[in-house]
Amino acid sequence: MAQPARSPAARTPVVGPLLALAAPMLLGQAGQVLIQLTDTAMIGHLGPLPLAGAALAGTFVMFALYFAYGVLGAVAPRVAQAFGAGDERGVAAAARAGTALAALVGVVIAVALSVAVPLLPRLGQPAEVVDVSGGYLLLIAWSLPAAMVAVVLGQAAEAVNRPWPVFAAMAAAVAVNALLDWLLIFGHLGCPRLGLAGAGWATLAARVLQAAALAAWIARHPDLGCWWRGVGTEPAMLRDLFRQGLPIAVQDVLEGGSFAMGSLMVGWAGTTALAANQVTLGIASLAWMVP
Repeated sequence: MAQPARSPAARTPVVGPLLALAAPMLLGQAGQVLIQLTDTAMIGHLGPLPLAGAALAGTFVMFALYFAYGVLGAVAPRVAQAFGAGDERGVAAAARAGTALAALVGVVIAVALSVAVPLLPRLGQPAEVVDVSGGYLLLIAWSLPAAMVAVVLGQAAEAVNRPWPVFAAMAAAVAVNALLDWLLIFGHLGCPRLGLAGAGWATLAARVLQAAALAAWIARHPDLGCWWRGVGTEPAMLRDLFRQGLPIAVQDVLEGGSFAMGSLMVGWAGTTALAANQVTLGIASLAWMVP
């Protein structure tokens, strides 16, 4: 009996291209967590108090990131949809609008976190932890605009099947963060010994470098450079991306906020418990980011 004819789509290899696309994306996701794990490992050498301070600051940052990632969650699908349809102008418009939205969201949450610093003493956390966490929180907060821009540029590049440069930028950021941690936390090679603040400065510098590297690569790329040579950001596209991303953000905050609230509750048990929770969450985050 004759076999039924298969459609061209059924004969098209799928697994190989998917794995080729997913491998650098997986490594890049792991790289995001490696920055946090590197900070945790090096701050841990200073003792439980600085590590607990990083954990308290990280609780606020966690809330902000859940919201920001959700709002920006519509950018990559919009870019991929336009790319699949062969709409180069649509790809460029979505990438420009997504980048503008990322910068805007990053600044808003940085301001919100800065305003939240005076609220730290009201959360029932150990007083000594509150004293060391405020400055670190400010540094991490103002690294978020660059981090959000890097996230959107990376996702847009991955959506048009160019994941390896995104991974390279992330790997460079991880390496720079580790080097600056070593220099600034401990004061090696004549650098000032900044302790916990050194980790904040290292993360800020690494995220700015990552965003700048991706923006420069896209600007020089023969196929992607048109993203920056358009007529600007279309307000309608910006509003549409925000409208689609906002429900995702609300869901992410409601779902992931329980982890942040759990960290605050752990802080009620004392400095050592909060420091231990920071290590545990960092390891768990690595497993969670990979899928």
